[in-house]
Amino acid sequence: MASFIDIEDILNDYSEAVSDGIADEVVKLSKESKAQMKIVSPKRTGKYASGWTIKTTRKKGYTGCQTWNKKHYRLTHLLERPHVIRNKYGKWGTTHPKSEGEISKEQNRVNQEIMRKVNEIIKNGG
Repeated sequence: MASFIDIEDILNDYSEAVSDGIADEVVKLSKESKAQMKIVSPKRTGKYASGWTIKTTRKKGYTGCQTWNKKHYRLTHLLERPHVIRNKYGKWGTTHPKSEGEISKEQNRVNQEIMRKVNEIIKNGG
């Protein structure tokens, strides 16, 4: 008696394994990103660096993580993009702050890392 292999079950198992592997990597990389942002954040008082948090959204077939500064979310834009301020004499023209764009650097690093990890997970089957 011949035994039949159900291809649909095999593909469903493969897709679940890949999906779970990608979800685990997304969460892991977002935790690494949060830790890195705490390290590179300005340390005048330490309050800004301690405000980084992760928001994870899970749905069927989707896992998304957002790393953001919960306490000082308005400050991230000002630190990322230098802006013109008045000096102590009321004149415009000094730029503040002298930032290298740590948030965008970390975002680019995580994007490259997640693409590399997703390719590995797909090749290994989960």
